[in-house]
Amino acid sequence: HSRGRRKSSASEPMRAEVALPHRALAFGLDFHPTERLLAAGLITGQIRVYSCADDGASAERRLGAKPHADACRSVKFSPDGGALFSAGSDRSVQRRDLETNRPVWKLRAAHASAVNVCTPLGPHGVGTGDDEGALRVW
Repeated sequence: HSRGRRKSSASEPMRAEVALPHRALAFGLDFHPTERLLAAGLITGQIRVYSCADDGASAERRLGAKPHADACRSVKFSPDGGALFSAGSDRSVQRRDLETNRPVWKLRAAHASAVNVCTPLGPHGVGTGDDEGALRVW
């Protein structure tokens, strides 16, 4: 549902505001590298993946899961687009297969404190950071 849209000039991108069909606060967002998919990590510990319309004005839920007991603070697609990494305030980190919507692996106590960021390091690895400044590579 578009709330506002304006045409772009050659020097600025098209902008549209899309109301995603969930009520929970989104902490993390990422766009798929090749498809019109948007992943959202929610305060409820859930992740959602939406298929975005070509005009950017609407989104439909493609998949969802609740991989985290507390807030999902970061979501990132793998570079090849086949997986979704997520990290949460419950200290866990996960790699989820997009085709099956099942976890490939999950580290339940990946850090000593809440994990606030993850970034893919190729199709299988991920780097993470926590609230105390610790960085890890998986």
